[in-house]
Amino acid sequence: MAPRGAVSAVRLRHDRRNGDLRLAGFVGVGVMDLTKIDQPFGALDIETKLALHRAHYEGKVIECIRITDGNWGVVIDPAWIPVYPYRVRPEPMRDISLPWAALDARWKWAARDEGGSVWIYDERPATGTALWKSGCLCLEVTGLFSDFDPGNKPWNESLIARPSMVEVKP
Repeated sequence: MAPRGAVSAVRLRHDRRNGDLRLAGFVGVGVMDLTKIDQPFGALDIETKLALHRAHYEGKVIECIRITDGNWGVVIDPAWIPVYPYRVRPEPMRDISLPWAALDARWKWAARDEGGSVWIYDERPATGTALWKSGCLCLEVTGLFSDFDPGNKPWNESLIARPSMVEVKP
């Protein structure tokens, strides 16, 4: 067993369900979200500092809070100044993207559950504790399409309506 605080198999993992970049593999540390850091670099534990360095080395975009306006800005070559907060830039939020034209017209809604599976519904479902509830027809479509994007919004904000069909006249 590694001594307390030792690093074992440091690796960054991309969570496909919500797009977060997470750190895994530290002894005594669970999973941390490197996109949600709000503390100064000097106040972070060594594991988080190493994870940020590793993310930068692997080409992830690093942001720092700018003194001028207090907003997050991209840092090309971080100086890792102890009084500034640094983080991995969060991915923009994306909705589920389905090839609706390939689906029967009765399917009107799509949503992702907490486990990452995407379902389509014939009527608007309601939010449950870890999945969407529907008393009507539903079908899982997670692995059916090659051009499918499950999006990265939190599962309970992932509900989308089928786009209205616009007929193109010749």
